[in-house]
Parts: sequence; structure tokens; C-alpha cells
Amino acid sequence: LDRGIYLPPSQFEAAFLSSAHTQKDVRETVAAARQSFTTVRSSHAR
Repeated sequence: LDRGIYLPPSQFEAAFLSSAHTQKDVRETVAAARQSFTTVRSSHAR
């Protein structure tokens, strides 16, 4: 959320992509998701 990207909280919900999104939008979304998942994984490391 801090990066302005709102990913669905469940595998049963959808994220929508349209032709209005640029390649930059897609790259930034993927980077934000990757960082979020890394942060979550790090906070749950054993």
C-alpha cells in the first residue's frame, strides 16, 4: 500500500490489467509485489 499498489488479498480475487496500463506500470507493480512478498517472508523467517 505504501507504494500505491493494491494487490488482492486472496487467491480467489482478481487483479485487473488493461491496455491503459503501460509497461512501466506493469514493471512497477511486479517490483512492488516482489518487495512485499520478500518483506512478508523475512518477517516470518524461522
